[in-house]
Amino acid sequence: MKIPTLYTERLALREMTNDDCDSIFALRSNESVAAFQEQPLQGNMEQALAFIEKINAGVANNAWIFWALTLKETDELIGTICLWNYSENLRIILHL
Repeated sequence: MKIPTLYTERLALREMTNDDCDSIFALRSNESVAAFQEQPLQGNMEQALAFIEKINAGVANNAWIFWALTLKETDELIGTICLWNYSENLRIILHL
């Protein structure tokens, strides 16, 4: 499934790519961020890349919708957001 890129005045919500590996590692190895996640801290870049690959495989298999949250002007990744366990109605609304 190809997820749509969504825009707000300040942000872009887009598909995550391997180019986001550095930013994902920075987020997922940060103890302050990890306090809000149910996963252990990531210890290396290979784990960050494996996370991106897992996320994109789930998107491709319609298991979830996962966006990279980026600043629209710079494409700097500042976070992520996921929808899962969603109904067919949402899929129709988003034209997936």
